[in-house]
Amino acid sequence: MAIAPVTTATILERSILNQFTQLAGQFVRSFRLLDRFKDEASGTVLLQLSDELSPRCFVPTLYQLYRMTMDCMHINGIRAYGYTGFLPEEQVLGQWFQVDLTLWLDLSIAGKSDRLEETYDYSKIVMAVKHLIQTIKPKLLERLAEEIAVLVLTSDQITQVKVRLTKLQPPIPNFDGHIVLEITRDRQN
Repeated sequence: MAIAPVTTATILERSILNQFTQLAGQFVRSFRLLDRFKDEASGTVLLQLSDELSPRCFVPTLYQLYRMTMDCMHINGIRAYGYTGFLPEEQVLGQWFQVDLTLWLDLSIAGKSDRLEETYDYSKIVMAVKHLIQTIKPKLLERLAEEIAVLVLTSDQITQVKVRLTKLQPPIPNFDGHIVLEITRDRQN
């Protein structure tokens, strides 16, 4: 009896296959690898997964497993004075914001070559995020975080970004804390 595949055939580069196989080992009870196919023309490996799922277990998609194998770059402490806020005073007087970014990208080439031109230039995104915070005036933090994510994903090197946006001194009486918003976006959403 044939099992219907979750995906028809997903292409993974050979360098990722070993990492994928290790991660997939954690989820053996959730899905079963049906077959491995090799495309001789391109040298890529094709994988096909069954849909035999365990009802009690979260089953990551092949794409999610692939994302787990990517490298991350963390850029923390980007501070800028901006004018985001619902209150009219916030849009005029402004306040300080802090952004922490997690970028998913492939750092293996630069790691092997030790060449600056083969890595991601994080100084550019730091300056771009600061400029964005200083120049746009959305009412909601959610909108500012979304705009930062869109900006970061304009780079072809970045496949996914987590934006952690902090409003350092929200205008709330008798509140000395801060408000933190965190979103994760990739090229698919």
